[in-house]
Amino acid sequence: MTLLAALAGLQGLVMGVLVITATVDWGVSKSLYGVFLAAGAMGNVPGALLADRLATRIGNIPTLIASALVSGLAYLVMASAKGWLLAGAAFAVVSFAVYAGSVIANSLRQRLSPRELMGRVGSAWRGIVWGAFPIGSLIGGGLADLGGLRLPLLVAGVAQCVIAVVLAGPLTVSLAASERAEQSADGDQAVTAALEIEAAQRSSGRRLHGRPGRLPFHWGRRSRTGRP
Repeated sequence: MTLLAALAGLQGLVMGVLVITATVDWGVSKSLYGVFLAAGAMGNVPGALLADRLATRIGNIPTLIASALVSGLAYLVMASAKGWLLAGAAFAVVSFAVYAGSVIANSLRQRLSPRELMGRVGSAWRGIVWGAFPIGSLIGGGLADLGGLRLPLLVAGVAQCVIAVVLAGPLTVSLAASERAEQSADGDQAVTAALEIEAAQRSSGRRLHGRPGRLPFHWGRRSRTGRP
């Protein structure tokens, strides 16, 4: 959540003044700014579709860290761009990395959150992560007023790379601990379920068995000979 909130805030830093940067510095016509946004958003769907493959190949946390680093470097490319073509291509890379990281982060949140707390965790997540975006936009406007239109892009790019490097170790340790706890809980639940079934069988005189042509398991009553 800390990583995603930081990335959302830095994205707001950029998006708050992007329309001015695009039309003033990159030569995008005001009437075509929507087309520029659409071109930049072309990375959204591929990023979401390829997130699982990336996580399978390199792991969940490396995918999250890579998405932060790639989007941070793409912001720096946008800051150095002289025209709309390079800026738009870098913007598409940002959207690809952001959506790939978002899919992994949301999947981990849903998998690791306790079921009885999932609603509250989701609400807190949305409040913090989505709330960081408008705050970043406000700060981005102030930075652009003080140091020029490209300063928010420079700050966002450098800050994302630094945050990704700083959080890489703690995220790896935290996820490993969470996965061990999850595996331990799953094992305890399996043992408890087996004991409950055994106790039910003993108390009811029924046992679980299978017959050809029937469902894999069904309940049958023992006969006096002990056979079903």
